Amino acid sequence: MKLFLSSILILVLFTLQDLKSQEFWSLDDCLNHALEKNIQLKRQELTSKISKNNFVQSLVDVAPDLAGFGQHNLSSGKTVNLEDYTYIKATFYDGYMGTQSQLTLFNGFQKINAIKQSKFNLLGSIQDIDRIKNDLVLNITGAYLQILFNHELLEMAKGQLEVTEQQVDRTSKMMELGRISKGELLEIQSQAAAEKLNATNAQNQLTLSYLTLIQLLRLDSIGNFRIIRPANLEMDKEVLITSVKSVYEYAEKNFPQIKSAEYNLSSLEKGLAIARGQRSPQIGLTGTLYSRYSELARDPFDPASTYAVNKQLNNNLYKQVSVNLSVPIFSRWRVQNQISNAKINVLDARYNLDQNKQILYQEIQQAHADAIAALEKYYSSIETVESREEAFNYSQQKFNVGLTNSVDYNIAKNNLTRARSDLLQAKYEFIFKSMILDFYQGNPISL
Repeated sequence: MKLFLSSILILVLFTLQDLKSQEFWSLDDCLNHALEKNIQLKRQELTSKISKNNFVQSLVDVAPDLAGFGQHNLSSGKTVNLEDYTYIKATFYDGYMGTQSQLTLFNGFQKINAIKQSKFNLLGSIQDIDRIKNDLVLNITGAYLQILFNHELLEMAKGQLEVTEQQVDRTSKMMELGRISKGELLEIQSQAAAEKLNATNAQNQLTLSYLTLIQLLRLDSIGNFRIIRPANLEMDKEVLITSVKSVYEYAEKNFPQIKSAEYNLSSLEKGLAIARGQRSPQIGLTGTLYSRYSELARDPFDPASTYAVNKQLNNNLYKQVSVNLSVPIFSRWRVQNQISNAKINVLDARYNLDQNKQILYQEIQQAHADAIAALEKYYSSIETVESREEAFNYSQQKFNVGLTNSVDYNIAKNNLTRARSDLLQAKYEFIFKSMILDFYQGNPISL
């Protein structure tokens, strides 16, 4: 007795340890993990950071630049002495240094339009992040629901197999009593073998659906990973499906693929403005601070003394402020080609925007049609299951008393199995499609 109790205790401990080691993930857990680990999303975030850097750079480009310059020479041979402009033959050093700053006063608003263009590029890259997130959410949700569907399908297959195995035992006893032939037993055993194969296939499909979700989550292996199965994932008795027009009106204004295409169009329109700005005159302001020194130089106030370099730099200091004007006359058709290409890019961006809107409308239209079809299939399947259950129960009663053969019994049972499978498929198809429609309306996905 003590040995028996010890064995039971050990079995319970091992079971609890196994359950403890299993990881049960909710849909929210899967979504949060995927959004944190997805490589495509991380790469797009890096692209967005580059767009932000470009935007900041476009703002700084409006400010004047500042550059220093200088040169130190060691000369030997016949050359010009810049101090008195005479030819000499000697070895000496000289040089110069200074700073220069330039500021663009007007260039056809190219820099202003460049700021606006880089801002639209930044906004578009942020929308691309949201687009990837949306795609990831839908893919994770679809994979999660597929696991739930395969779980129920497996349970249904096991339930059918259990019923058939009970019939095998009952049929075997009836054959021993001589009430039915051996052929009837073989027929029901064949049915059990087929249903065992169905259960195995259902288990394999469940494993593959787990693998799909695991890959989306970028986990190493299935291991003890399991999802949390909602307790009440049932269809509402009264289902209201929002119209395509209502769903699309919200999605068109808010979905990232549309807003990204709009920002891309605005960016290219500013690119066209930049190209046109190259036709206009350019006005700039330049400030220069310059000085020079030479070993040959002599202090004009004390020619006999050594003329220090710092004193030379101070005495030779030169300042200049100039306004520059550049008028484009002929640029070998370069500017015109850039304008022409910019116009083509704008036109292509408009087509891209229209195409994205068309694709979004078609996706919503398809999801709406699929949801209605799944709902109608679900209601029809309920009626079919009810009638198939009555037919199967009647056939089972007749089979149990030997009033029908195993062939008719198996046909009734297979019909019921298909009806239940269709009902289950319609249920999860509608749940997923209705989630998509809710998602397009800005509602978060949850189970």
